[in-house]
Amino acid sequence: MDFAMIQEMQTGEIISYLRENRGYHVLVNFTRDMYFTEFKAKFSELSWREFMMYCDHLDNELMFDRAEKYLKQWQTANIIRTSFDKE
Repeated sequence: MDFAMIQEMQTGEIISYLRENRGYHVLVNFTRDMYFTEFKAKFSELSWREFMMYCDHLDNELMFDRAEKYLKQWQTANIIRTSFDKE
């Protein structure tokens, strides 16, 4: 996929591409407008990029803890579902 094609894509299309074609688990974060609406936070272009990089860094640090938590919840849900199916 070339850069020109990516520029023409909508955010949802990029997320779908990453999820379906690349196998990534992509979380949809608030847009800059949503941060303003929900939290009254205003960002300049530079501060928005810095904030996004900060969030990416934090997500990377927390990714394995969060994945382990989801895995345990999923396993527990499967155990419960299996026990109900046997009854």
